Order: sequence, then structure tokens, then C-alpha cells
Amino acid sequence: MMTRCWVSSLALLILFSLALGGCGKKSTSSETVYTSVCFIHSSPSSELIDFSYLAEGADYYTDIVSEASYGTQHGYFSLVAGSRSFRAYLTSTSLAIASITVSLTGNGKYTIIADDLDAAINPSLLAMADTTVVPDSGKAFLRFVHVSADAPDLDITLADSSPLITDLKRYEASGYVELDAGTYKFVAVSSDSGNVMLDLPPLTLTSKLNYSVLLSGSAYGLPGSELNAKMYQEMGVQ
Repeated sequence: MMTRCWVSSLALLILFSLALGGCGKKSTSSETVYTSVCFIHSSPSSELIDFSYLAEGADYYTDIVSEASYGTQHGYFSLVAGSRSFRAYLTSTSLAIASITVSLTGNGKYTIIADDLDAAINPSLLAMADTTVVPDSGKAFLRFVHVSADAPDLDITLADSSPLITDLKRYEASGYVELDAGTYKFVAVSSDSGNVMLDLPPLTLTSKLNYSVLLSGSAYGLPGSELNAKMYQEMGVQ
């Protein structure tokens, strides 16, 4: 009798549990959404730096790029979308020289640039959304980013003085310009005076690719590199 009563009780317990499971709210799991982030070291006053980020739910920063040197590009890296905080550290130290918090949209692409904020040589981080559009065959997308600490507002012209970008302000990116694939010569001139600030080296654009040209360094003798331009291809996700 005792055994039968135990079996009956167990059967009732199982039936009761199934009933609760059937009546309860069905749980749903949301998929994690990711975005792509690229890092560029364009701070001539800083030597080697590490790019770090605060992962979702973490209370410490994790290096994502180590020992980045001036003029180098790293990424893209796949990170969880949402509000993410980033820091730049001097390599082999715990000294954070710059930080930024960015709202990263799912399935987006972003570039985070270490630059010199002003003539006081105060490094900062600049975040920009990159295009996710692929140019048509025979075309390329190109934008210019002004991250020089002391150069004035700039106009970008073709070698024949035809205007391409006007009034590019410090710490801003131009919109993307669609150009035929090929090799180009550009000139950066002061928007106010028209004086030539920099003759860019020839830049070759490949069909169906996107590019950013960063103008960095000093136009007026600040420590570090002189005013220069470097083109970066916007690559795929690592």
C-alpha cells in the first residue's frame, strides 16, 4: 500500500508540473546583435597605444588592439551592439589617454580614431559611422577626415583645382563621394585663404571598394608628424 501511494503521488506531481508548464508564459530568447568596429591610430603625439573596450556586463576594459603605431589601421572587429565604452592606453602602462562612449547600431560599421585634440596635444578618440553600401562596378566611395590638431578648415580639390569637398572642419568627416575607379591627385587648401596646405600623394581607388583619407599631423610645427594624408580601405569583419 505504501508503494502504490508513492507511485500515485509521483504521477500526480508529474501531471501537475506538466500542467504548470503548459499554462506558463513561453520563454523567448533574443539573438545577440553585433556590429563592426575598426580602429586607427592617428595621434602623432602618442607612440604605441592599446585600444580597449568595456564588454557588455563587464567592469574592466579588455584590449582589442595592442601596440598600435601611428598611421596603422586595425579591424574590423565584431562587437555586441549597444552603448559601448572605449579607451586608448599608452602601451605597457595603465595610463588611459582618451576615452569615448559610442552607441553602436546592430549590423553597422564604425571607425574609432585616436587623434590629437588641439594644439595642447591632448589625445582624444573620435567615432564615425561608416557606410555599409557597396559601390557599383567601376565606382568607389571616398571620404576625407580632418584630424589635424592645428590645420584650418580645408577644401579638397582635384589636381586641376576642381572642388571636391568644401569647408571640412577639424574632427569632422566629409560625406562619401562616388568616383570612378582609378588614380587621383588631390590637394588640400585652406578654406579661408586658399593657400595650399598639402599636395596629397597619388591615390588609387579600386572598383566596388570604400575608402577614408585621414588628414593628420601638424601644419604649423607641433611635435610629431607634419601634416600628412593617408588612405585606408574599409575592410571586412575579422
